Amino acid sequence: MFRHFIYYICLLIPYVGVAQNNIIDSLKQSLVNAKPDSIKANNLLDIAFKLRTSDPDEGIIYAQRGLALADSIGWKTGRGKGYNTLANNYKAKSDYTKALESFQRALTIFEDLGRKRDVALVLMNIGSVYRPLKNYDKAIDYYKKALPIAQSCGDKKLTAQLFGNMGVVYFARGKYDEQQVANEKALQLFREVKDADNESWILSNMADYYAVQQEFEKAIEYQKKAIVIYDSLGNLSYKSSSLESIGAYYIDMARQKKYESIQRSCLLNGVEYLNQAKVILKELEDYDYLKNVYNSLSSAEVMLGNYEDALAHYQMYVSLKDSIFSIEAQESVAKLETKRELEVRDKEIVIQQLKKRTERIYMFVGVFFLLVVIGFIAIAYRNQKKSKELVSYQKHLVEEKQQEIVDSINYARRIQYALLAHTDFLKQYLPDHFVLFKPKDIVSGDFYWATSTDDHFYLAVCDSTGHGVPGAFMSLLSISFLNEAINEKKITKPDEVFNFVRSRLIDQVSKEGQKDGFDGILVCLDKKNKKLTYAAANNAPLLVRDNIVHKLESDRMPVGVGENKSDFRLFTVDLEANDKFYLYTDGFSDQFGGPDGKKFMSKNLNRLILEINQQPMQQQAGLLFTALNSWKKSLEQVDDVCVAGFKF
Repeated sequence: MFRHFIYYICLLIPYVGVAQNNIIDSLKQSLVNAKPDSIKANNLLDIAFKLRTSDPDEGIIYAQRGLALADSIGWKTGRGKGYNTLANNYKAKSDYTKALESFQRALTIFEDLGRKRDVALVLMNIGSVYRPLKNYDKAIDYYKKALPIAQSCGDKKLTAQLFGNMGVVYFARGKYDEQQVANEKALQLFREVKDADNESWILSNMADYYAVQQEFEKAIEYQKKAIVIYDSLGNLSYKSSSLESIGAYYIDMARQKKYESIQRSCLLNGVEYLNQAKVILKELEDYDYLKNVYNSLSSAEVMLGNYEDALAHYQMYVSLKDSIFSIEAQESVAKLETKRELEVRDKEIVIQQLKKRTERIYMFVGVFFLLVVIGFIAIAYRNQKKSKELVSYQKHLVEEKQQEIVDSINYARRIQYALLAHTDFLKQYLPDHFVLFKPKDIVSGDFYWATSTDDHFYLAVCDSTGHGVPGAFMSLLSISFLNEAINEKKITKPDEVFNFVRSRLIDQVSKEGQKDGFDGILVCLDKKNKKLTYAAANNAPLLVRDNIVHKLESDRMPVGVGENKSDFRLFTVDLEANDKFYLYTDGFSDQFGGPDGKKFMSKNLNRLILEINQQPMQQQAGLLFTALNSWKKSLEQVDDVCVAGFKF
């Protein structure tokens, strides 16, 4: 939807045109003999307007030149156009303050001249400046001011553009019914004036409306209508955007409970449309949006259980996202390198031409004798050299294979970190919190995960069987099953969530008796009713209230195969102001160190937490990290470490 938005914003400004290099060059050439000055000023402003999408800094220079010329000859209409064009270039640079200032000057001029259509256009442009600033009230005010003026001029296209803009704002504000009314009016008018470009824009916006309403079949239907238009116009870029949207709709359908019976079918359809978008984006070399398609494909493959494909797509996403140079930058570097090579080569040619013939002969003779000596040395040590080369080659192969393994594990680490609870999401529900996460290896068996439903927030801190790559695989499965329990099966109680996840783990990975699973804590925070419920498997949460440590209850069994097969219990805590909770795995307490090389022990960790609990949460994370490093000193870290704390 974002690309549709950017593209069609350009259609909402006067003097519409496509900034092509040959058109700009032609206009620049026409400046040489342009007469009278009004034509020259107009050409300067046309160049400026076309530059806004490719080089707004240069566009500002041309706009200022055109504006100055229009001012010097007293051409008021040109001055209005000049300020409008200058504002569009400032807007392209996201310099909204200067853009608004210039638009206001253009508005005053056009109002004085009585140019109603230009007044309506500038009012619409001002509204479109307030939109990225998320000042939606002002944006709507300016669109509504422009609407009756455009209607009085009988300009159906401008009227339709205003309705389309209003629909975008209503969508952003969550006023979906008003958005749909505006979209329908815009669609009707664009069809009347046979404006296929803008018709496809509205169809795409209407698709997003239906998607928000979770009417995915209609959303897909409207995107397909837009694709028909893109095909007729040969617009591959926006066709790929609609294909990507359809893929996303199918994936969203798969997440909805009412589509459970056809979940796999939805996911496969989503993958099919995303792959179609991928092919076009590769052809267009649009790597910025291609990376988003790879990210969506990775998510879909995870839901399908195709973890190898998910990893491959995620690797492509990371590879594109983390590229140091853009294609343009690489081309620039290549040009500079070629230029330098030519300069060096030319310089060498000049030097060679200046050398005397006798000097060249002496040089060649010297080189000849040097080669003879080197040849004898090479023959003498040939066997020894071959032996060393063989050893070196074998070493290189081993190092290469090791590096491939490390690179693969690093990619796996990025996937794992993407599935962990994001800092911004945690801050939204737990403004005062910290997470100390220190894996033993590149990837971790420990994990922390969070989600929310209605008025409830869930946080899990868990320790999977093993660490490193095996532990990471277990954490991936466990996160997947936790997400399935809460967000798909709509299980709300932590104890029932653990029961469900245990059943899934036993079915999937413990068919032959393996005792794989995790120890951990899942808390559910209900701020409205000031209650915290939780389930605890072998790990117990810590509550600090009134500067007293309370080690809460837990069940002595894992989430997985164990001796105890009874259901997990649900524990409840009535919350009080300034309550602090700490969830941790056994990695910190099991760390060897200190003067005697012994374990840190959980009682010492609880004592340390009590000592530092009055400090700000983020500072507590630093103090825990320092204490851990001071304890282990030069000893190896024995296990993954994960500690989370939050204040109610």
